[in-house]
Amino acid sequence: MSLAGLRDYLATIWTVAGGRLLAGMGLTALAGLTEGLSLVILIPLVAIAMPGGSGVLRDLPLIGETLARWSPDLVTLLIIFIALVVAQALLSRAKTLFNQRTIQDVSARLKTRLFESISYARWEALHNRRSSDINHALTHDIDNVMGSIGSVLAIVQACLMLAIYLVLALLISWPMALFAFIIGGALFLALYPLRRRANRHGKRLIAMYQDQNATVLEFIGSIRLAKLFAAEDRQVREYSGNVGRIRGAVLDFAALSTWGGVFFQIGAALVAALFVYLAIAVFALDFARLATLLVVFARIAPRFSAIQENVQTFLTEAPAFANYRRNADHFDAHREEPARSEITAPALQDSIVLTNVGMTYSGAETPSLRDVTLEIPKGQIMAMIGPSGSGKSTLADIMAGLFAPTAGTMTIDGNAIDATNRRAWRSTVASVPQESQLLHATLASNLRLGNAQATDAEIWEALERANIAELVRGLPDGLDTIAGDRGTRFSGGERQRFALARALLRKPQLLILDEATSALDWENQRMIVAAITALRGELTIVTIAHRPSLVAFADHVVALENGRIVEQGSYEELAAHDESKISRMISGG
Repeated sequence: MSLAGLRDYLATIWTVAGGRLLAGMGLTALAGLTEGLSLVILIPLVAIAMPGGSGVLRDLPLIGETLARWSPDLVTLLIIFIALVVAQALLSRAKTLFNQRTIQDVSARLKTRLFESISYARWEALHNRRSSDINHALTHDIDNVMGSIGSVLAIVQACLMLAIYLVLALLISWPMALFAFIIGGALFLALYPLRRRANRHGKRLIAMYQDQNATVLEFIGSIRLAKLFAAEDRQVREYSGNVGRIRGAVLDFAALSTWGGVFFQIGAALVAALFVYLAIAVFALDFARLATLLVVFARIAPRFSAIQENVQTFLTEAPAFANYRRNADHFDAHREEPARSEITAPALQDSIVLTNVGMTYSGAETPSLRDVTLEIPKGQIMAMIGPSGSGKSTLADIMAGLFAPTAGTMTIDGNAIDATNRRAWRSTVASVPQESQLLHATLASNLRLGNAQATDAEIWEALERANIAELVRGLPDGLDTIAGDRGTRFSGGERQRFALARALLRKPQLLILDEATSALDWENQRMIVAAITALRGELTIVTIAHRPSLVAFADHVVALENGRIVEQGSYEELAAHDESKISRMISGG
């Protein structure tokens, strides 16, 4: 992680966690202080056990004079020692719980912040993103960020403890203390290559987990298709390959990271041997000081090792923060103008007019729409036809307020739809997509997605108008019937009519049907066409269709090719010309 990346990471965490990080550090310092004091008590305990202990007590650092005047007995010192250990244990527990709460709070805030950024981003920033990558950012990336915060807190704790032990060691024997800390620091610096490789490893793992997440979500979404085409073997091989690559990468990191522990253990043994030799042969330390220093350094060595291990873990998980930041910045940069109470959607009284509308997607070499100009009078039904890729869905999305055209304007009774009111306009539009999915919830809950405040009477009215009320009345649980995962409790035609009822419950000014009947049998098509035809004059309707039966009832037909309008007029007018698009559709040509 670069220095700038580290600053950004720490600044973000500090912004989210604030003073709670300082409070956690304070608890850590108190726990470390009580642990250090418990070690200090070991000095008089050892001194009292030696012959001539009272003389030794007077020469002890920190507490020698006080103890010599007080002359505590063994039992008193043991009670003080136990009290300090109990205090240290309770403070350590409080510190652990406090840090866990802090980490979970930071996790919740980061997840909510990213979820909000995604939710309020403009549609053009979302529609080309893999849903699996968004899911990965909201789950795995933030989990890794939380792991990295845990590593940072562990590093801070180890550093605070090292500082406390350094002070104790310096007061007992400053030459030996400096020797131990210089050697420990040298060992830590020597392992820098391992830490650098850990950071590269973390970036590789992010890409691998993204691929695995995409495979899993695609498998879940297409499991029926896989069964129909007997493609289970291919999916299992693909998933097994992802799992195998991740397994290999994790094992490689385990092999890499454990070398740090090996080097520290070997180095600590060598340093301990040299330390004892210098303490006895060179500095001639008495037994009490030597014993206490050995206890202190026995606590110091694991802290150096903990710093190394947690720095490695941090560098492995920190790349997830960069990924999180990229996603958050991307969606924030494309944030839609927030809805304001004083801005209302234009009321459609006359017509929707598109003038010289063009649309070029980000990164695309050619535009999807070019110079589209048309008018849709209120209460009329307009049908759009054309081959796949002709721009029909893009044009419908612009009408719905999902996309802002990159050229031209869209107006409602002369009022331009722009960034300030596009979200308000969208709240008055309803859509029935080609594949209408229902949530694994009750029918009532699914329908109220269109209007959360809808009454049961309004729901039944919408069901009647969508020609699906009779079916619901025949269900044992009625509106409380669970639709099943993705609406599998019902047929495709039934799901489409539920989707139409949900759209009507919204009481929209504009209703868009994006090939909503393309995969249905003739009976379901007939019922939906009857429902749509009954709405003529009440709603303005735009329908995208590939079949003559779903175009014939339209007041106006628009044919698109390569993003341009190539024909428009009434169904009867266009069908009368043998070379028209409608005529070719009728003849199947």
